[in-house]
Amino acid sequence: MTAVRRRLAAFFFGPLDPRPLAMFRIFLGVEILLHYLLLFPHWRRFYGRDGMLSLDVPTFTLAATGVPPEDWWSVFRLGDGVVPVHLWWVVGVVAALALIVGRASRLAALVLWVMVSSAIHRNPAVVNGEEVVFRMLLFWSMFAPLGAVWAQDARAGAGTPPRVTAGVWAARCLQINFVLIYLISLPNKLVDDPAWLTGEAIYLALASDLWSRGLWPAAGWALDGWLSRLAAWGTIAVEGLAPWLVWWPRTAPFAIAALVALHVGIAITLNGVAFFSLSMVVGCWLFAPPAWAARVWLVLGGVRRAVGTAVPSRTPGPERA
Repeated sequence: MTAVRRRLAAFFFGPLDPRPLAMFRIFLGVEILLHYLLLFPHWRRFYGRDGMLSLDVPTFTLAATGVPPEDWWSVFRLGDGVVPVHLWWVVGVVAALALIVGRASRLAALVLWVMVSSAIHRNPAVVNGEEVVFRMLLFWSMFAPLGAVWAQDARAGAGTPPRVTAGVWAARCLQINFVLIYLISLPNKLVDDPAWLTGEAIYLALASDLWSRGLWPAAGWALDGWLSRLAAWGTIAVEGLAPWLVWWPRTAPFAIAALVALHVGIAITLNGVAFFSLSMVVGCWLFAPPAWAARVWLVLGGVRRAVGTAVPSRTPGPERA
């Protein structure tokens, strides 16, 4: 038992390289920012007092809980009549930008968690998978050391430590909750839809007018249906094995590559799940090797320098006589 306690203490409280967390923070902030930008034309219709679900008609109930929406806390309801609904959009955008640059990272995560939770509670009719993933990731991000490196928070400190210990437990909870998405959803998927076991699930998705983007309709029945069968069984293998393999340094790169390929493929071929798929890709940064994060940071630094060089200098020249 003593050895087990030591291992658990080292896992939850031991030193951790913060560079993958920094990449996770940046890409999570970018995706949430894009999410808000695309929501802007529909903001009042989704969350306004007289939008899809009017605050004056509290008859809508949640199928899962039976709890009417007026009993769910939300800044849209608490600020009704006081705060213009589009001001909440501005709050979300500012918080997403703060998360990207690492300015008050924990506070930015808290604000975004409140905003995402409020949106879910205000109008569950427009909730997609990404909002639920955002809410989980942002909750633990409030406590994790996301701003320990490559952030304005780090610049304010005495230096950038190569490894951190404060808040490591929250980073581990982020990782555990992320893999639980697969470990819980896969058994439900196999029980609820026998098409996954028979290998027909991918074919049915590609043939669906509702789900398919219609990019490669012939892929569903290519090779006498074996291509779609292999894709379905491969999906089961990835979702079943990757949540375990990401914990070991030797197998983590292969598991991450498989998960990224899976979710990018889903985003390309299916309708309505692009942001959910991208949120899962962002979550893969939680397990990425620090060397990957360092390489991406170098690339981002090169882009920043290239943009800075391309922008004309604003330094005024000598005045003409």
